[in-house]
Amino acid sequence: MIADDGYLKLIDFGFAKVVTKRTYTICGTPEYIAPEILLNQGHSKPVDWWTFGILIYEMHAGHAPFVDDDPMNIYKKIINTKPRYPDGFDKDLKSLIKHLLRRDLSKRFGNLVNGVSDIFDHRFFATLD
Repeated sequence: MIADDGYLKLIDFGFAKVVTKRTYTICGTPEYIAPEILLNQGHSKPVDWWTFGILIYEMHAGHAPFVDDDPMNIYKKIINTKPRYPDGFDKDLKSLIKHLLRRDLSKRFGNLVNGVSDIFDHRFFATLD
């Protein structure tokens, strides 16, 4: 979609629903599911920041950070392991992704006091207008 400010927005209404506080619905592409969904802790907007971290990792590396032929093994990796970064992975992007893929919601970028500003102000975006 194109927003009213002219910027493109990537959307998928396949499982869209209004969430006021938390939801317990389990859905999504296995490689992109946040740990709090898998652990059935209830979830809300912070899962989107996790997914953003997975997406930009995949765009840079050419594959998701947690992969396996069996979805159950993917889920185990998401819960129990940290991503491995290929040689040559941009160090500033690696830092941003690490902040987005925090399992602790109180430390995940996008979910802190400054909200999305923590992401926009990250050094990876310093040269972007």
